[in-house]
Parts: sequence; C-alpha cells; structure tokens
Amino acid sequence: MKFTKEYDGKGFVNIAVDSEKEKNIKEHHLTIEEEIALANMDLMKEETVAIHRIKSSNNNYSYELPKDKENKIGDDRFYTLLMLAHYLYELRRESITTKQSVNIDWSTAPQCVSSVTF
Repeated sequence: MKFTKEYDGKGFVNIAVDSEKEKNIKEHHLTIEEEIALANMDLMKEETVAIHRIKSSNNNYSYELPKDKENKIGDDRFYTLLMLAHYLYELRRESITTKQSVNIDWSTAPQCVSSVTF
C-alpha cells in the first residue's frame, strides 16, 4: 500500500496533471471533509508505526500499542487499515482465482491437415 505525504494543513494540495505535450501542476482546494480525511490518514500512519507484534505463550501473535502509548494514542485507525488491506487482498485474490475460461468454437477453425498417412 502507498500512502500520501504528510498533510501540511494549507487547505490545498498540488496535483500533477499530464498532458501530451507537458506536465503541469494543478492546485486543488480541499473541502473540510477532505482535510479531515487527510488528517486522519496522518494519524493512522502514526498509529500503524507505533503498533508492535507480541508473541503469546501459545505461539500466536497479537498486535498492540506499547504500554507507554496505550493511553496517549488510539489503535482504531490501525484496525480499520487492517480491514481495508484484507478486503483489498480478497478482491485481488478473487480476480486471480476466478478467471473465466474462454470457450472457443473449434468447429469453425481452419483445418491445416485433412489426413495423415504413414
């Protein structure tokens, strides 16, 4: 997965627009919802970096925040990211495993050899 750069809070983002002749930069002014979404993505990235993998006594793994950060930051966005990643994995897997076989009508194919004799 690739993420956006950290949002700087300016109220706009620069978007590269490619045309046939040249590349231009377009300034896109953000709505309040878009600004909130970018801020939440930045928080999600911070939470994701803070999560640690912990091995339990029965050789299972769990993912938790360290004890010193449990009360300072949340982990809800991290678990939302995990659910999104799993959903994208399922979509990709489905597109790979359920490819439709193409039925070819061989009766209309040209015949190159009419008979073989030895």
